[in-house]
Amino acid sequence: MQRLSRLTLVATLGALASGPIPTEGATLDPQILIVIESPRDVMSGIALVNGFALSKKGSIDYVTWAIDGNDKGYLPYGGSRGDVAAAHPGYADSMDPGFATAWNYNLFTAGEHEIVVRAFDDQGGYNEVKKKFRTTRFGGGADTFLKDDEIEIDTIPLANVRLYPKAVQGDLFNVELAWSKAAQQWVIREIDKRCDQCGKPPYAPPTLDAVRVRADDSVEILWSGGSPVVAYELERRGVPSLIDEPWEHLGTAAGTERRFILPRPPAGAIVGFFDFTYRIRGLGGAAKTAYSNVLTATTP
Repeated sequence: MQRLSRLTLVATLGALASGPIPTEGATLDPQILIVIESPRDVMSGIALVNGFALSKKGSIDYVTWAIDGNDKGYLPYGGSRGDVAAAHPGYADSMDPGFATAWNYNLFTAGEHEIVVRAFDDQGGYNEVKKKFRTTRFGGGADTFLKDDEIEIDTIPLANVRLYPKAVQGDLFNVELAWSKAAQQWVIREIDKRCDQCGKPPYAPPTLDAVRVRADDSVEILWSGGSPVVAYELERRGVPSLIDEPWEHLGTAAGTERRFILPRPPAGAIVGFFDFTYRIRGLGGAAKTAYSNVLTATTP
């Protein structure tokens, strides 16, 4: 077939009526390499269908996929993959062989499913790879999204999460998961690298007493209490906050301080007033305190 640009080809093919994707006229070629990276063994929520495809004899023209025997159409193809180029230098298009699309795995009933990915090259060949995976989900039917009133807990704390980059030991983290209605799954809301005592912080948290705007448009934050610590960390985020919105680190104050000044905006800056929520915590020699109470104020 005449080779089109990948974006043009995918757009053109995607506009055609859906239905079984023909392989007539194409010859099965085991030298066409297809790797499915996602779905993994167990899937839930909104995640990717992705991987890469390469042809020894030519270039990949397009990639299609099906789940449980139902054709889903054409997968966007041509994503840059430097790791694939390094591992498969003898293939054409090894610099941009990636395919990917987002998919809501919660549309499936819980249990085992099968995905089939087919890749067609410009030499009239094709190959296919099948992979079985399981879906798991909260809530009711396969096409029902969880609603807020169906979630009894909105965060899950995980202590002593260990990462293994190279060494067997790995670093330890405390992680907080939050339910994302948009993604229909638990997502990471906060990560704290911890130390030997982080599971049981020995320091009492401070109390946030006031957040106020001064006459020169600087912002003064006052706190009290808490065990003696090395320093304090101040954070804020907008109001109303999104469930996945991270806290912004504003700065660190010495352990002897009880006041933090955010300087006024620089000259010439466009100044607006916004609602922010603030919190603070102490940093000890061997751990961090829990966070203080939060205060909301209208500040520059």
